[in-house]
Amino acid sequence: MEIRRAQPEDQEAIFDLYRFAYPDWEKRIPQRWLWQFVDNPFADPKQLSIFLALDDEKRIIGQTSSIMEQMQIGSERYPTGWVVDVFVHPDYRGQGVAKALKKMQKSQKDMVEMSISMVDAMRHIVQNLGSRPLAPLQIFLLRVDPRSLSRAAARRLGGGFLGGLVQKSHLVELYGNLLNAVLDQRAHSRKQMEKNIVFQPVNRWGDDADILWEELQHDIAPAAVRNTRYLNWKYVDQPGMNFVGFMGYRDGRPVGYLILRPLPHRGVVVDLMFSPKRPDDMVAALDFAVDYFRQRGLKDVRIGSSHPVLIDCIQRAGAGRPVQKMIPMFYTTRDLDLDSLTAASWWFTLGDHDIQQ
Repeated sequence: MEIRRAQPEDQEAIFDLYRFAYPDWEKRIPQRWLWQFVDNPFADPKQLSIFLALDDEKRIIGQTSSIMEQMQIGSERYPTGWVVDVFVHPDYRGQGVAKALKKMQKSQKDMVEMSISMVDAMRHIVQNLGSRPLAPLQIFLLRVDPRSLSRAAARRLGGGFLGGLVQKSHLVELYGNLLNAVLDQRAHSRKQMEKNIVFQPVNRWGDDADILWEELQHDIAPAAVRNTRYLNWKYVDQPGMNFVGFMGYRDGRPVGYLILRPLPHRGVVVDLMFSPKRPDDMVAALDFAVDYFRQRGLKDVRIGSSHPVLIDCIQRAGAGRPVQKMIPMFYTTRDLDLDSLTAASWWFTLGDHDIQQ
């Protein structure tokens, strides 16, 4: 078995592996793959951030790859790879292929690696190779569709007569409607007191995004560098996505931004950045997001965060306990204080990885 970095001439063979590995491969290649690895402004134009495993006949039997970004850690920016698309051909599983790929990926000089969405077997491999867990990315429901709540309650009761009775009685659905009404009334009361932020739609991010990042970077870090170049690449130029961006202004100055994504049956707050020193601004942004989705008939609204201040604001805005927790993993070959970084409050949202897609 040979492990090596992918070359441009490997592209068609890699695409063949995608077609085999992913039922939805048509959404991934070629446009999305090019956006991730070739047209990515943070990638090294001289080399792909993809490693391949080849068998004795030089056929690709596995791969691991990273979407490159910049991470602000303290006062420095570091090229960072978010691990994606790790897979091994079924005929070669259980033979150490994934471990060999990860060893090669982690052996690169001056690298910083992040990962979050993985199967338990892969998490075990990366932890054994030195990756450290960070505080969980917690996913919340800001609002819940009462009909979904009723169906979930019926499933928990195991279906059958009792589950059917719960759905037919509409009691859980009524509870969901009452809960949403109470939360909406609280949000309305907050808006009467906080009319000082104006949210304006953004088709393409400009200088105001850079001004905002310069002002907030030290309050937000450690975090991805959320400047103009990042926001346009991530949320404007990304193929096949329908992100909607808003910049929040107070007295003509940018104070934060929102990235929303309306889906057929739910709304997703993909990303946001406001100062942790002004939590009321975050709550106002979340109220705005809920209103935006409600006006489009979307009653189920989801959001994720790993930062304690934003999590507190999410719960102030109406969320209960998290419905899911995902553990980010951090690895570096740089001379960084791993204990401090492991304990730090990282600013992760659903937009930091492709989990919300």
